[in-house]
Amino acid sequence: DGEAKESDANERAKGDADYSDTLVISGAQQAVKRKLVDERSARFRDVSVVVQASGTKAVCGEVNSKNRAGGYAGYQHFISAGTESTTYLEEQVPDFAEAWNQLCAK
Repeated sequence: DGEAKESDANERAKGDADYSDTLVISGAQQAVKRKLVDERSARFRDVSVVVQASGTKAVCGEVNSKNRAGGYAGYQHFISAGTESTTYLEEQVPDFAEAWNQLCAK
């Protein structure tokens, strides 16, 4: 079950200070891909790990992918805590900018 594996990974991320950022990023990218029209076309840039006040790691970055017409839509921001239910794409969340500014803006 993919959701259980994601949950386990997030629990490890919370409980283990040495949990690899590479694994956190990989899990987040997989969750982002599942939200896209064409997940195989996903291109990521400016991806970074941030530690939230709760201690949970989240991933902030940008993704570009093909739309229904088959062309690349342009980069958009995303925030992910590693599961599909905790992954947010800029184009899908009305108040995304507020969350981005609080968590990801440097």
